[in-house]
Amino acid sequence: MEQILFAASIIGSIVCGATQMIKKTTINNKFLPFLNVLIGIIIGLGWALSFDQSELIVYVWAGGLAGMAAGGFYDLKANGVALNNEKKAKKLIDNGEGLQDNREEGE
Repeated sequence: MEQILFAASIIGSIVCGATQMIKKTTINNKFLPFLNVLIGIIIGLGWALSFDQSELIVYVWAGGLAGMAAGGFYDLKANGVALNNEKKAKKLIDNGEGLQDNREEGE
């Protein structure tokens, strides 16, 4: 159990660093919590394959949890809903079904 907690703390730090590098790109920041979890799982998988192959699933879970902790677990749902809403709004506008406010400010 101590090994898993140690691995999760190291993985969490790596995920935080990777997130800071990703923020410098043009990627939509709403994807960051999902990327954190994915990066954590990948690092957990690599950790297990490098050090303890018999505990593969445990370290993958530890990586996923570290990714959630690094990116803010609460952001996953909020950003998922926001991305879905953006996609629906774009589809409505592309189909000409969305209402658009064309009024000038001050009217």
